[in-house]
Amino acid sequence: MIKGYTSDKYANIKEVDYTKAKWIHLLSPSYEEIRILSNQYNFPEDYLTNVLDNDEIAREENLNCSDTKNSKLISLLYPVKQTNAQGVDLYTTRVFSIILTDSVIISASEINPNFFNQLLTNNNDYLVDLENHQSFVLEVAWLTSHDYICCLKKIHESIDLLEKDVAKSMETHHLFKLLNFKKSLVYIGSGTESNHPILEKIKSVEFFIQNKGNRKLLHNMTNENKQSEMMIKQYNKLLEQIGDLFSSIISNRLNNLMKVLTSMSIILTIPSIIGALWGMNVSLPFEKNPIAFWLLICGSLMISLGVAFLLRKKKYM
Repeated sequence: MIKGYTSDKYANIKEVDYTKAKWIHLLSPSYEEIRILSNQYNFPEDYLTNVLDNDEIAREENLNCSDTKNSKLISLLYPVKQTNAQGVDLYTTRVFSIILTDSVIISASEINPNFFNQLLTNNNDYLVDLENHQSFVLEVAWLTSHDYICCLKKIHESIDLLEKDVAKSMETHHLFKLLNFKKSLVYIGSGTESNHPILEKIKSVEFFIQNKGNRKLLHNMTNENKQSEMMIKQYNKLLEQIGDLFSSIISNRLNNLMKVLTSMSIILTIPSIIGALWGMNVSLPFEKNPIAFWLLICGSLMISLGVAFLLRKKKYM
C-alpha cells in the first residue's frame, strides 16, 4: 500500500496522492510497488525489500555522499508487540527504512510502528518538517529509541506482576511468561545493538549536524538509546533473579514434599511390620486371647502416633 503526505506552513501533515507528495510511505509493500518507486526515483530495490525480511539488520547507504542525486538509505529496527499462542505479549523487531532523494522522503515498513501516528499528527516535542530531510530522519531515530524505552517499561511492569504471582503459585504458564520476557529482551537488545552504529554514524555526518536545530534531537536520540541499553541490562538481571527464585521455590517445595512422603512411609511401615510379625505361622504372644487383634491395632496405632509426634517435633513433617 502506497500513501503520500505533504505539510503546510503550520507543519500540519495531510494525505495526498503519492505523485504529489513530499513524503511517501509504503506499508507492507508488494514487489510491484517497490519496482515502480525504485524506477521512478532511481534507487536499488533492496532499499525497500529489506522491510519484508524479519531477520534484516539496521544499515545505512550513502550517508557520507554529498551528491544529492544519490539516494541515501537509513534502516532502523523498531519494536513490535505480538501475542503468542499462550496469550502472552512478546516483543520482536521490524525494519523501518527511510530513503532520502533530492525531492521526496520515502519510508517503508511491514507493520506501522507505534510512533507512526505521532509523525502524522506531529504530536511530538519536535515538529516534523517534510522539507527538512535531516530533521525527519532524526525525529524517526529519536521516536524509535523512545519506543524501545516504552516497551521496556511495560516489560518491567509485567516482570513485577510475574514476581508476585510466582510467590503465590507455581503454575506452568508462569514459566512461559518468563521465557517470553527473556525472548522479548533478546529481540529488543538485538534491535538497539543493531541501531547503535547507525545512530553513531548519523552523529558524525555533516549532513545531519550542520543544522543547529538538529543538535538537540541528536542529543536526545543518543540519551534515549543509552537509556534503553542500560534498562535491557537491568531487566535481564531481574529475569535471572526471578529464574533463580523459580528454581529455589521448586526445589524447596520438592524437598518439603519428599520429607512429608518419607515421614508418612515411616509411620505406615510400623503397622505393616507388626502385622507381618503376628501373621507368621508360629506360636505368638496373645494368640489365644480373644481381643488380640484389637490389642495389636491399638499398639500399632500408639507406636505410629508416637513416631509421628517425634517427627513433627524434629520438623521432619
